[in-house]
Amino acid sequence: MRSLITHLAALTPEQLSELIAARPEALLPPEPATMTELAERLSAAPLIGVALLGLSRRELQIAEALAALGDGCDRAVLAAALGVASDDADLDAALVRLGEVAVAWPDGDRLRTVPLGHVWPCPLGLGAPLSALLTEQRADDLRRIARRLGVPAGTQKAVTVRNLSAWLADGANVRKVSATAPADTQELLHQLAWQGPYLDEPTYRYGRRTGPTQWAVEHGLIHVAAHWGAPLQMPCEVALALRGPDYRLPFDPAPPSAPTRPVDGESVERESASTAATALARMVNLLEECGRTPVAPLKTGGVGVRELRRLAKAIGGSADHIRLWLELAMATGLLAPTETGLLPTEEYDTWCDQQPAEQLTGLLAGWLSSEGAPLHQPAGAGQPVPALVHTEDGAAMPLLRAAVLRVTAGLPPGAAAADAQAVISLARWRNPMLLDHLDDATGLVDGVWREAQLLGAVAHGAVTDLGRALAADQPEQLATVLDRLLPPAEETVLLQADLTAVVVGTPSRTLTVVLDAAADRETRGGASTWRFTPSSIRRALDAGSSETELLTALRDRAAGARLPQPLAYLISDTARRHGAIRVRPVACCLRSDDPVLLKEILHARSLSTLGLTLLAPTVVASTAPIAETLTALRNAGYAPVGEHPDGTVAVERPSRQRAVPLPGASDVVTAPLPPPGPHDPGALDELLAELFEDADECHPLSSYLIPTQPGPLSTSEPADLARRLLRDAAARRTSRR
Repeated sequence: MRSLITHLAALTPEQLSELIAARPEALLPPEPATMTELAERLSAAPLIGVALLGLSRRELQIAEALAALGDGCDRAVLAAALGVASDDADLDAALVRLGEVAVAWPDGDRLRTVPLGHVWPCPLGLGAPLSALLTEQRADDLRRIARRLGVPAGTQKAVTVRNLSAWLADGANVRKVSATAPADTQELLHQLAWQGPYLDEPTYRYGRRTGPTQWAVEHGLIHVAAHWGAPLQMPCEVALALRGPDYRLPFDPAPPSAPTRPVDGESVERESASTAATALARMVNLLEECGRTPVAPLKTGGVGVRELRRLAKAIGGSADHIRLWLELAMATGLLAPTETGLLPTEEYDTWCDQQPAEQLTGLLAGWLSSEGAPLHQPAGAGQPVPALVHTEDGAAMPLLRAAVLRVTAGLPPGAAAADAQAVISLARWRNPMLLDHLDDATGLVDGVWREAQLLGAVAHGAVTDLGRALAADQPEQLATVLDRLLPPAEETVLLQADLTAVVVGTPSRTLTVVLDAAADRETRGGASTWRFTPSSIRRALDAGSSETELLTALRDRAAGARLPQPLAYLISDTARRHGAIRVRPVACCLRSDDPVLLKEILHARSLSTLGLTLLAPTVVASTAPIAETLTALRNAGYAPVGEHPDGTVAVERPSRQRAVPLPGASDVVTAPLPPPGPHDPGALDELLAELFEDADECHPLSSYLIPTQPGPLSTSEPADLARRLLRDAAARRTSRR
């Protein structure tokens, strides 16, 4: 701990700020007030595990090697054990990365580490260093071992420990003395060197040790534990020596060679822009459909296949795609459960008023932090699992998405992954500890890969500029990319003589409201089209618009303020006929100032089911309710309007169904990208418990974890906290002088 405190105090403000940003749990309230408190927090057992989850195989191999060789290992010794030069560039890069997350740091020529025993109780199958095991032995036992090995034994225990450590650390000495051991002892030593350092003693009876262990203990190749009942242990240096002079600790400095294929950068960016625009359109379509017809969840939870197919048919796309859009809608608070089903929230209306780039920023933030795996189908499930059902691997999904993005961003320029399997192999090198934990890592990575493609982060197997910005976690860079991919929403429409309206790009919220009210949408995507019909114009008039208001609204938004003559005639003709028939509830009656029109209606065969009866020259009674009568008349080509009992016109406006937003979900809609990292404290506690054997003895991760909602972790930025801690450390050094 003292070494870490000294190391932190020696950093520059910029370096300490970067370290705190890499370990954001340091900013959790209460903020550390001193370097000691910061070091304690960075050394907390579960948080060390969280830091290791984001390291590559190269960095984890160095960390495990340091755990095996012991805290304070000389850099030259580490390099020799790895079989590389002391100034090897890959070794340098790995140590720099470990220093950035405060897992290992230089202390002169030695390398110090945070406690790693809870992560690797037996790193690389090796035991504790000689210095630790010899210190626990009695001085008399150490002198007897020294005499048998021909090592000078000092009068003080520390001298004997130092001499024995130096002699046994020489692999040639260990191999020479082990060659003189009995055959059964040699077999035992070989087993412990390769299969693990611990050995129980079933043959130890009444203070006398028998069998092949006796010779190994007497010659210092196996050491007795300091307390009764603990197993014997082979020191790390002895095991390394017995593995042979050519044995080297595993070190894979470069990622595996994954198959790639050339790809055109311009086509990648074009596909990214098209996909991003489609994703936004699909999300709007989904939520509008949910507003019209709430999504009915299953009694057992989630959304079933039948409902997914209904939504896919209504808005386009496949049922798998609907799974992703539902997941994003729930993650961003745009959709919420109610008693009647899943409904859009009021936040959806706020989201719709934003520009496309801002809208997609919110969706991407929800995607990165989501704990769902919507495109993953568990192996052996038999039938498709419901949507919106999270599994026990949910806590790892934010980390997995960040890993896949970084792996893809690391491909050479102009190269695309040949298939998802190439991405999986790279991800296993980039985040081995994370993927080794997952039950179906291959399936989950494949699902994330397809999610990235549907959002425009990956196109044609290559990372896009959008994906690079997400991988780098740079909000400003992301905003620049999205502004280029998704231009501002269109405020004008091209009205054509064939009674169609065309909007190239994404229509704005206000333009969409006007067109949806007066026309029927036919296509969506890069260009959206609507068609004006008598029934669509009547719908707008039924909603309370007048002929003048409708003409003005369309002319104000038309390109060049030009309203085609056929459209103007259609609106005027429909408005002239609109309201010629009035329907008021009696159960019910029709009235009109045109007796000829009423006689025509009386003799219409298509209206025979209404049971129409002429009560007066201008009044006809209907046996059907008012809503049914209005529908039948409109289907027959008439344009009636409803009336209240007092004779005023009943305005028909489509109702909007909205759900109460989930607590805190509204912050996600416009929030900046959350840092890739743990999401659910409880779930990550379980994850770490599986990874670390003694995780139960650690402090709960939830007491240190980053809050799940984006936003400031505390009142301080990393740079402010770094400067304050360095000032405090300097003041403490001055006061001690």
